[in-house]
Amino acid sequence: MHDPEKLHRQEAEKNPGGTLNDSINQPVRAGTNWKATLSIIVILVISYVIYQLLF
Repeated sequence: MHDPEKLHRQEAEKNPGGTLNDSINQPVRAGTNWKATLSIIVILVISYVIYQLLF
């Protein structure tokens, strides 16, 4: 049968930055999460400031 280690080495020779490239691109795919989190934090801070001004 096929040796998985040999297959892995062959893939690494063809694409040496493959695993590094995957780890770099992963945060880009999840890039909208920080925007949503930041929006929620900003809304909460603004709401708190308005609350303190009114009450």
